[in-house]
Amino acid sequence: MKKVLFMLVVFTTIVNASNPTLKLYEKIFSSIFQTSVIDVYVDDETRDIIKDSSIFHIVDYCYDDTVVLVGNFKNEPKYCQKNLLFATNYRSFRHNNNAFGAYYWKKGRPQLIFRESVLDRFNLKLPTSLKKYERGNR
Repeated sequence: MKKVLFMLVVFTTIVNASNPTLKLYEKIFSSIFQTSVIDVYVDDETRDIIKDSSIFHIVDYCYDDTVVLVGNFKNEPKYCQKNLLFATNYRSFRHNNNAFGAYYWKKGRPQLIFRESVLDRFNLKLPTSLKKYERGNR
């Protein structure tokens, strides 16, 4: 009986466990784009993170209004690189002129950064709660 109860508790915990990265992405994107559904082109790693999201609609091709959410933009099709990009590593953020932000890990700590010039170019406004992560043309 104890084994069954233990397995039930473990299973319930796993099912109800939430993905903090997904919650962060949902908060960031919903506050910036202020829409209920966002078309997102993703790589395989990011697809696993956001596949259970209620606000992200994963698309197979980049369209004009698609946001690209990937780690390495060099592996993505050239036509996607003109879109608005959100990086999952710092190197991609630094080397892509359309990357408006990035969420990545550095020395075991999460880092969040936004590029002011790209946000302005695409007429996007950060909510007050995210302004502290905004930087100039880094």
